[in-house]
Amino acid sequence: MMRSKIILNLQNLKDNYLNIKKEAKKEIIAVLKDNAYGHDIIHVAKIVSSLGCKMIAVATLEEAIFLRKNLIFTPILLFERVKNYRLISTYHITSCVQSLEHLKEMVASKIPLPIHLELETGFNRFGIANSELKEALTLINHSSLSLKGVYTHISDNQTYDDQKNQFNEMLNKIPNYQNLLIHIASSEYILKENDLTNTIRIGMCLYGIHDQLALKPVMSIYSYVLRCKKINKGEYVSYHCKDKAQSDGYVLTLGMGYGDGWKKTYQTVGYQEKYFNQIGVTNMDALMLFSKTPLKELSLVELLGEHLTIKDLMKTYQVDSYDFYASLSTRIPREFI
Repeated sequence: MMRSKIILNLQNLKDNYLNIKKEAKKEIIAVLKDNAYGHDIIHVAKIVSSLGCKMIAVATLEEAIFLRKNLIFTPILLFERVKNYRLISTYHITSCVQSLEHLKEMVASKIPLPIHLELETGFNRFGIANSELKEALTLINHSSLSLKGVYTHISDNQTYDDQKNQFNEMLNKIPNYQNLLIHIASSEYILKENDLTNTIRIGMCLYGIHDQLALKPVMSIYSYVLRCKKINKGEYVSYHCKDKAQSDGYVLTLGMGYGDGWKKTYQTVGYQEKYFNQIGVTNMDALMLFSKTPLKELSLVELLGEHLTIKDLMKTYQVDSYDFYASLSTRIPREFI
């Protein structure tokens, strides 16, 4: 059934990766959690792996195993806390350490695992606090674990300098840290200076979202016109009689709804030679646009692309790019160019 489709430009993805690598001058950990932010984890993983990506980061063990079963051999960093350490070892996955108790649990398993140690610098979510670091290092040194990386997570631009300084202070307590992967910068902080780090974690900017770098959009979204119906002024459209036609015209029903991740809060604008505004509330599997003139059924309307960029949508829908991309359902077919 033709409803909607997502088109992903893999050449733009490659160009973005190489541009980021050039600007950052550091190794890259590509964060591909949540289906690579809706961009298809396998295709993105194959691209970044072919470009020499140092490591791929994922949120769940299922994502990591899925990559391995699809013959992705690039090192994988797992953020999720998982108790099945033997399974992690079997698939050659590097585990993040979320807390001191988590570390003790890993040590007690006696399974040799590579790990990245998260340091708590003010985000107050996961990590080893400064007061715990000495004990954590002692535990690692007397275990079968192998420390391969150290990192932290930045809360905000306002806290970056304070968090960086605290991270560097803790880092200097770790013997031979120069031989480890050291990363604090995510997409928003690529151009921030920190001479002690040698790696950056990037997710959203891979897909063309950055305020300073000249990156290219990777995703476009198009929806088919499933029905074009003439409507008279004053007629209601969609559920609950919340919206009615302000003039005679046509209702264009598109195959995109909140079941696809296109939320009810979006006040949709579509483009096909001209712009169309939504009329009526979004349904689970469809939404409606109003047009003064008819449009041929099964023609495509752009919802994201050359004329309706992600920045336009963020402003129009009052949503950030992470929320927008992460909400897109896997039931929307992906095409690759």
